[in-house]
Amino acid sequence: MALESINPYYLDMDHYWSALNAAWQHSNRNEIIAKWMEDKFESNVSRVLSERLGDNFCDQPLRVLGVGSGEGYQEIIQMKILKSNFSQISATVIEPSTEQIIKYQNTVAKSSDLGGVDYEWHNQTFQEYMESTGTAKHKYHFITIVHAIYGVGEVEESIKILHEFLEPGGMIFMIVVTGNEGFGKLWTHVPDLKRTSGTSEPATTSYTNSADVKSVLAKYRIAYTQYSYTESLNTTVCFTDSDTVVARLLLDNITIIKNFKESVPDDVFNQVLDFLKRNARVVKGDQGGDKFYLDTKSDILVISK
Repeated sequence: MALESINPYYLDMDHYWSALNAAWQHSNRNEIIAKWMEDKFESNVSRVLSERLGDNFCDQPLRVLGVGSGEGYQEIIQMKILKSNFSQISATVIEPSTEQIIKYQNTVAKSSDLGGVDYEWHNQTFQEYMESTGTAKHKYHFITIVHAIYGVGEVEESIKILHEFLEPGGMIFMIVVTGNEGFGKLWTHVPDLKRTSGTSEPATTSYTNSADVKSVLAKYRIAYTQYSYTESLNTTVCFTDSDTVVARLLLDNITIIKNFKESVPDDVFNQVLDFLKRNARVVKGDQGGDKFYLDTKSDILVISK
């Protein structure tokens, strides 16, 4: 099968969000991230950011940039916590999916505890935003990019640009999978997945993990603090009935390939299923019917300027 026929799933926003929503319904990612935010974001991020920006900052709004914001689930939690240290916030949201940005706007409109947060909406990709603004036009005190580094472009250049966007004392909050568990380990151990960028060249952006990001940060001597968490994805249906819509969407999300089962050669498909089963955490059912979970570790990188 020609590799040119295989494309990352995020090139089709509707398909991307269908796959991501299927994964969310079968995982605890949102709950795990929300719990981390509620327990640790104020002390490890918001309060530290306030101290870094200093006492002279109180007369201006905190300028926040959200990259790949989706429907705003994590960002709204962040905004509410940031308000404990910053009375005024000017938030710029970049999200290429029209459906998701409308959901975000509707949630904001219905919320009674986002007073003092002013939003500017950009229904476009990060690359399009860059082309229309450049790094010089806007600077931010806080940038949040949660599991979105995979699709913003070449990782080194993207991190350099994001860091240039920061005001002195500012911080980037980034979440990205590691390369030694779950998703990240799969991408490393099934190398044929990396030749699916729509060309005959290996993909360099879709399969970014935290080691790639930390390598860039080390190269440019950019300071960061690291935290971690582990999420679980129920992959049982991928083995019991891989022809269902849900199973196909889960596999698309895991591999970052649109229509993965139909698009890749049988040997690649079988390599992925074999990996998922060998690396699964198995939960025995009372009446039989074991459940399989893919545990994925992600790093939270709080990057400073």
